[in-house]
Amino acid sequence: PTSSRRESACLSSLKGDELLEYLKWQREYHLIRRSDGLNIDLHCGIVPGSFAFGLEHNALWSDVQNVKIAGRDMPQLSPESMPLVLCANGTKDYWSELDRVADVAAVITKFSELDWELVLDRAEQMSIRRALLLALELSHSLLSEPIPSIVLRQIESDRALPMLSAKIRRRWLNCDGRRAGADSILFHLHIRERWTDRVRYLLHQFVPTVGDRAAAPLPEQVSFLHYFVRPVRLVGKFVTKN
Repeated sequence: PTSSRRESACLSSLKGDELLEYLKWQREYHLIRRSDGLNIDLHCGIVPGSFAFGLEHNALWSDVQNVKIAGRDMPQLSPESMPLVLCANGTKDYWSELDRVADVAAVITKFSELDWELVLDRAEQMSIRRALLLALELSHSLLSEPIPSIVLRQIESDRALPMLSAKIRRRWLNCDGRRAGADSILFHLHIRERWTDRVRYLLHQFVPTVGDRAAAPLPEQVSFLHYFVRPVRLVGKFVTKN
């Protein structure tokens, strides 16, 4: 399951405007099996809005390709877009698992003729350049994945990357696969290069989540009170994990 029983019950109860607002923000729809609460989420976006990434940029969808699956044409992101999505996925979860790095390395190996100038340009447009460089640095230093000189030069010129890379390594060595409270928020602030993106990310952290709704069920008429529940629960998480 990807959520607790209480959260699954809360997701099942969403209706009308509440459901539409949840889909707009979280960009996923949940299929929940009533017998045991098993939760499968279907995504209608790359990452939830709370991470304030620019991945919904038109550039990501400008060169979608069709591939044959079971005799049908299915849309697939171009090779130049795949590293961007994978780096965002790893960043979203604070690189909790090493297999996320292996995924990045596998794409680089499979598509050896990537147009790296285009990849870097798109990363800049989507405000995830540093996140991409961190993903590539980890795949290069940990898995010996060769990367082109144009990428290495940008990695070497970014003074924040050694600190961020060391932070990820310490997390793995400490065997802490959870999102680590305040440390996770600090990581997400450092991974962003623009102050405007950092402010957007911080503001988005105060939007109530399904966990907040499940922890304090409220009638729809007073659901706005979840905006007061959210900061209290955030503080509680930081106190217990730090």
